[in-house]
Amino acid sequence: MADKTYNPDKMQKQRELMLAYKEYNETTRPQGFSRVKTLFHK
Repeated sequence: MADKTYNPDKMQKQRELMLAYKEYNETTRPQGFSRVKTLFHK
């Protein structure tokens, strides 16, 4: 059984999400928010 404490795919997703939030915080442009939304609904 795989160890669930370290999941590279999940880590990558979290990094993408953090970057998207950073972008969203730095700008009020709608594409930042849409990126956050698409990451959440994947």
